[in-house]
Amino acid sequence: MSWSTAPVEADWDSTTAALTSGAPVLLLAHVSPDADALGSALVVGIALDRLGIDAAVSFGDEPFAVPRVLRSLPGQHLLVATDQIGERPVVVSFDVSSINRLGVLQAAAESAAHFVAVDHHASYTGFGQVHLVDVAAPATAVLALDLVDRLGVALDAELASAVYAGLVTDTGSFKYAGTTPGTHEVAAR
Repeated sequence: MSWSTAPVEADWDSTTAALTSGAPVLLLAHVSPDADALGSALVVGIALDRLGIDAAVSFGDEPFAVPRVLRSLPGQHLLVATDQIGERPVVVSFDVSSINRLGVLQAAAESAAHFVAVDHHASYTGFGQVHLVDVAAPATAVLALDLVDRLGVALDAELASAVYAGLVTDTGSFKYAGTTPGTHEVAAR
């Protein structure tokens, strides 16, 4: 399947419904996460936490250790080691183009009652039950921000710093060809 268009409203709606259903949520970055993957998962995790929703953030590295360069991202209190996750029927992956990039958490994602993939890579392989994929987005963080907006959580400095980290990472500090005026508008927020 070609991922050349933005996600459809029905997919956004089913995702927000699953996230706000009351079921515990697991938000996943890819193995060896960068700021786009982990920042995207954390910004949505912080938003869900503010809504009183049980949300955990993780990535499939063993041993589980946050890369030093990412330890300043907000929401670190939501991080859960892979062996401490427990039952989480709603799973959302961020910036994961292929399911094997979930590492040891692949089985947890595949067995979820509701599994959403949020990504911006043209190489996305279509593994999620719901696909929030937009290859025109300069970073997954842009899609994560859209999800936060749809959840009705106001953007503040804490949330914005996680989004901005993803933007800076995946745009090469706003130098890559995918950087558009819209990218700068997101950064300005």
